[in-house]
Amino acid sequence: MRRTIGAFFLVIGFLVFLYLFGIPVSGVFKRMLGNFLIFWPLVLVVVGFYLLFYSLKKRYLYWISIATLVIFFVLVFFWPESEQKATKFRFNGVEEMEVRGGHFVVNLSETDEKVFEVVIGEGVILEWNGRKLTVLCEDTRKLSEAFLPKEVTVSIPKGEDLSLTLKEGVFTVKGNLTSNPIRHVEQENSVTSFVLSFTEEVPPMYFFSKNCLTGLFFNLPKGTSYHLTERLSLVWPFRDKDLINSGQTPNLFMKFENSVGVVFLSAQ
Repeated sequence: MRRTIGAFFLVIGFLVFLYLFGIPVSGVFKRMLGNFLIFWPLVLVVVGFYLLFYSLKKRYLYWISIATLVIFFVLVFFWPESEQKATKFRFNGVEEMEVRGGHFVVNLSETDEKVFEVVIGEGVILEWNGRKLTVLCEDTRKLSEAFLPKEVTVSIPKGEDLSLTLKEGVFTVKGNLTSNPIRHVEQENSVTSFVLSFTEEVPPMYFFSKNCLTGLFFNLPKGTSYHLTERLSLVWPFRDKDLINSGQTPNLFMKFENSVGVVFLSAQ
C-alpha cells in the first residue's frame, strides 16, 4: 500500500508542477487534480487506520484502510468535474489591466471589434475604475477553489495597447497574437509563466520583473531585436540565432530585479 500511495503522490506532485508553470495538461488530469483537492481528507483517514493497524495488529483495521483507499482512488479518477459558469463583460477605453492575488490563467487574443471583452469563470471579481480594470480572486475556504487556477479570457481590440500588471499570485499568461497589444508588463512578488506567440513584427514591449520566479516563452518573428538586463537576479536566457540582441531601441526589453527566471526566445 505504501508503494501505491507513494506513486500516487508522485503523479499529483507532477501535475501541481505543471499547473504552477502553465504547462498544458489534459482535461482528465485537470479533473483528477481538482478531485484530489476535494477528497484529500480521506488520505488522512487511510493513514489513521493504517497506523492503528500497525500499533494494534488488528487485521480488520488494515482492510478498512484498504477499502478507504480504494474509495479515495475511485472518487479521484471518476468523480465528474463540475461545470463552471462563464460571464462576459465588455468595456470601452481600457488602458491598464491588473491581476492581483490567487492563481490565474490569462488567455489573450485579438478582436476586430472596438470593445474590450473579458470572460471570467466562477470565483473571479472584476473592478472597473476609469481606464483601469482590476481582476481579483474571490475569497474562499475550499482548497479546490483556492488552488486551481481561475480562467480569464481577454480579447483586445486590434490597434489598441494595454498595460498589464501582475501582483502577489501565481499567473500564466498565454496567447497567439498577430502583433503585440501588450506594450508594458510589470510583475511583482509572483510566480509567473508567459507563453506568447507573435506572427508579425513586435512593437516595443517593456517587461519588468521584481521579486518573482518567472518563465518567459516567446515565439517571435525572425529579426526581432531584444535586450535583457538583470540586477541581483539569476536568469538563464536561451535565444534563437535569428533574433538580434541589441541595446538600441529593441522590440523586446526585459529587466529582472531580485528575481529568478528562464527566458526562451524562439524565431518563426
